[in-house]
Amino acid sequence: MAEAQLTNADPAIEEPTPEQLEVEYAAHTRTYNGFVHMCMWFIFHIPLLLLGIYAMTLGNSIALGVLLIIASFAVLGYGIMSMSRAST
Repeated sequence: MAEAQLTNADPAIEEPTPEQLEVEYAAHTRTYNGFVHMCMWFIFHIPLLLLGIYAMTLGNSIALGVLLIIASFAVLGYGIMSMSRAST
């Protein structure tokens, strides 16, 4: 079975070269890796934040709540700071 060729209906749009396709693929891969990396750190951030809010409001422990909220933002900050390593 022959491979399908991608063609544009608009003749003014040039077909990308293989080098351009490789660069575009690399950019998409970096974007995807960054997205997955930030999702992972957000998954750690949200429960800590919610636990901190719970401890401050219903748990009657202001110190524990503040500690958990600070830890949640520290986790998110670390995720953002380590973003450059995840994108490569």
